[in-house]
Amino acid sequence: MANNWHYAKGGEKHGPISAAQLKELAQNWQLAPDDLVWREDMKEWRKASSVKGLFPEQPATTKTPPPPPASQATTSSEEVSLWERPAILTLLVICCFPVGLFLLWKSPRVSQGQKSLWTGVFAGLFMLGLAVSIFQSQATEKDLARANALWDEGKQTEAVALYQTVVKERDMFIPDEQKLVVYGRMIDHLAEQGSEEEARTLLQKLDRSPLKPAPLLESEAARALVAKIKREHEAERQQEEAEKREREAQAALARAAKNPISLSKSERIDFLDNTKEYQGKAVKTEARYMGGGIRRSGRLLDIPLLVFHSGGSFEMSIEVPTEVEQPNIQSGDYLLVTFFCEEGDRWNGNRALKIERP
Repeated sequence: MANNWHYAKGGEKHGPISAAQLKELAQNWQLAPDDLVWREDMKEWRKASSVKGLFPEQPATTKTPPPPPASQATTSSEEVSLWERPAILTLLVICCFPVGLFLLWKSPRVSQGQKSLWTGVFAGLFMLGLAVSIFQSQATEKDLARANALWDEGKQTEAVALYQTVVKERDMFIPDEQKLVVYGRMIDHLAEQGSEEEARTLLQKLDRSPLKPAPLLESEAARALVAKIKREHEAERQQEEAEKREREAQAALARAAKNPISLSKSERIDFLDNTKEYQGKAVKTEARYMGGGIRRSGRLLDIPLLVFHSGGSFEMSIEVPTEVEQPNIQSGDYLLVTFFCEEGDRWNGNRALKIERP
């Protein structure tokens, strides 16, 4: 075979190369039998398999040659763009059909018939959805007109029953400007009839909507119900805030109790002069029980103490929670008290953590 061979693979032309190089490509499966080759003395391109001696002849009984190594092969999935894969196209057409149809029509791997079929299917579905929407809107408008007429005639019970049917079956088709009137009339009637739970359900449904519209209420019973619900919400909010503060206080108490500040006689003067600086901290000091205090069921709940320091003494008071054990004490007894100085004050907010004898 003469030199100056050319070959075409993957839509690209290569060459010129020698006959030996061409044969080496064929033997390494870098050139397939169906690829086209051409030599300068040929009138036209022909399949590589037609060149005698280029590929080794095999008996008819032998199996077809193995595929080229993975490193040399290019799979169809690598050649196909992500957006041209059938599964991706199908999902896009179903879930986001404008984008899906656009990519579908751009894909060269989808036949014209398939493109037309998909387009027709979703155009039909769109038209069907539009027709259903128009029908539902017209039915809603008709039913609301009937309900409004019944209400104006003084037949509130019949009107509310029809309103409820429309809200249950076609709420999304009620125009926004009419929805507040419809809901307001239903809540008015239900509140006056004593059906508080049903009226609450309608108010909650409006409250869950993004704009949280306020219904147009005319009855005193409905307005009283709305005021009652607001008070309940405010009470719940205050309760949640109180519980949050209590949790935060308990957490601060637990942190402080792990490492209380032990006051010597000289350090107790600093506590006397700068009590605010001890706010939120656990303090441990020796003190003398002055007698008296608040008792309940034979147990002291508030203890007045006399704390001695290097220059004299000062009085303070601590509260004793029921879960804190306390020894049997009498007036004048000396105690070792660990307490949480919650407010930074000698008289208020001092919660005992531990009471023992020195």
